[in-house]
Amino acid sequence: MTPQIILCLVIFCIALYLFASQIVPMGMAAAITLMLYFATGCVQPQEAVALFGNVNVVVLVGMSVVGKAFLRTQFVNKCVDFLVKISAGKYMVAYVGFILVAAFLSNSGIDPTVLFLILYPLALKICDRFNVSRTKFLHPWLLGYVACMMSLPLSGLVSAAARNNGFMESYGFTETMDFMDLCIASLPAAGVSLLYAIFIAPKLAPAQPVVAIKNIESKSLDNEKPLPPFQEKAATIIFFGTIIVLLLSKRLGLQPYQISLVAGILVPTCGILNEKEVQQAIPIGLIFLFVGSMSIGLAMVNTGAGELIGNLLAKVLGGTRNNLIVGAVFFLVPCVLTQFMMNQTAINCLMPIVLLTCKAIGANPIGAMILLNRGGLTAYCTPMAMAACSACADVGGYDIKSMAKVGIPMTIVCAIISVIWTMTIFPCFE
Repeated sequence: MTPQIILCLVIFCIALYLFASQIVPMGMAAAITLMLYFATGCVQPQEAVALFGNVNVVVLVGMSVVGKAFLRTQFVNKCVDFLVKISAGKYMVAYVGFILVAAFLSNSGIDPTVLFLILYPLALKICDRFNVSRTKFLHPWLLGYVACMMSLPLSGLVSAAARNNGFMESYGFTETMDFMDLCIASLPAAGVSLLYAIFIAPKLAPAQPVVAIKNIESKSLDNEKPLPPFQEKAATIIFFGTIIVLLLSKRLGLQPYQISLVAGILVPTCGILNEKEVQQAIPIGLIFLFVGSMSIGLAMVNTGAGELIGNLLAKVLGGTRNNLIVGAVFFLVPCVLTQFMMNQTAINCLMPIVLLTCKAIGANPIGAMILLNRGGLTAYCTPMAMAACSACADVGGYDIKSMAKVGIPMTIVCAIISVIWTMTIFPCFE
């Protein structure tokens, strides 16, 4: 173990303490983490600067401005009125409907962070209308739709299968994965996750925000001054136009950050928000939280700490041919890592390690790849797990303890279901 790896892991432990203890705000804790990695050479200067220009940061800024503008419209009230009407004024019906809509959209190729930033204005209005605390709504709702990702045979699942096949082919495997394989393997855990998010998670969530909410006022959002007619129409058109373009982004050859950037610029251009309101809409603390979390994954790759974890993974497996043991390791390692580094970073870091391990022990990689993806998608126990969780913590007023209290029980259940079911239908060893 090199000095750089030791430094990387020590700073990682310091970061965990700062996030868990809440002695400083989470955004500041993330900034301290980034500075320590920068000062010790675990992250290079150009890499640290590049993190602030990451495409996800652009998406966060652009969609936060668009969300703030949409939140000001009377159209939001009309949407909530319609939802209240079709739910017969019953909160649970509206809540379940909102989770199902988000779960469907999360399988349509929309990034979970973009989806959160699109839908949270409606979520806050629903909370106001039913007089329900946002902390009882936001994290359980996020957990429900994130756990359902890559479980329906829609565009997101097709893309994931193609990406996995590309990785397997590049490492010399002849096995291929159909998108329905991912669907079949994911549905049991997704179904249980939905039930958990609906009936159990809200009971475990805090009754009121645990940390101060800065970006969006905690008072009723219905007290906002109505927009003039032109700005009202413009905000509504920009919001729904952005959603449509995001859905068609691959066909149009556009990236989510390009769409979000243009949409964010259109808001002040059309006079929907003034300069001060735009500045207030930009989540500075969230940006630092995201960048700091990204620096953890980057430092692990740069120093070789990620490779060290991979080697430990191979040693843990040893010569075993027990499908449940192998499957549990392939699920739990990304599951743990993704709570402290962005989920896609964790999956990308472990993808070659999992495939090389499968080749070394003679295992069929399909079940292993499915469990790697499922483990990486259990990214809802901490604010650092994915950008959507960072946004949820920022808007909902959660800390790492309150998110872990809601997320860990479901993670354990999903781990058991995913490993047993996947290793039954796609075993690593016959």
